[in-house]
Amino acid sequence: MVLILAACIYSSDDSDTAVTWSGWVYGSPDASEDTVLAEGHVSFWVEPFDAEPVAASQPYEDYPGYWQVELLPAVAVNVRVSSDLSRPAVWAGDVPADDGSWFSGALFAADDAWLEDLFDALDGDGDLWVDGAREGGVLVLGTPATADIDCATLTVNDEAASCWVVADDGSVTRATEGLPTYFAAIAAPGDVFVRAGEAEEHYVADAGDVVFALYFFGDSS
Repeated sequence: MVLILAACIYSSDDSDTAVTWSGWVYGSPDASEDTVLAEGHVSFWVEPFDAEPVAASQPYEDYPGYWQVELLPAVAVNVRVSSDLSRPAVWAGDVPADDGSWFSGALFAADDAWLEDLFDALDGDGDLWVDGAREGGVLVLGTPATADIDCATLTVNDEAASCWVVADDGSVTRATEGLPTYFAAIAAPGDVFVRAGEAEEHYVADAGDVVFALYFFGDSS
């Protein structure tokens, strides 16, 4: 699972009682006071995605960009972050068993300029990748969280993902096997499955979304 939750605040023994999950959400990967998502939408969709998403709210007038939602504990969710200034982003994770908060900087959206810059550095053609989302596809961008992720087994909807390795000196190499630094793909809207070996993450994305499969865990997690 994508790791987006932090330590819990207190414990509760009633597993049927909703828990409060909260934290800062940003409109950019560069998390700062200037990039908090004060205007936008954050919603949580519980697997198996057969009910309506639950909208988060900003409960504190003095803390714009701090979002909160109530959900049943210990369930898998997709989180969709959107605003007028960024491309909608879809994340995945697990609701904590008790009231808690996600790590600051763990949930964000990104604009096309940031995505293009990243893919320019990786592949030399940022427009090509972002155009996949602009033209009605879903851009999937991931990083591994465990060392057992092998590009040879990384797939998005059963198609091989593109992989890159970034060396300590900043040089970038396209890879087809071994542990990647980044992986990416263009998928059709709807169900998006990211798999590596027996590990799997399920997203549901609309046309034009970017799926952030960051901190993707392998079989050893």
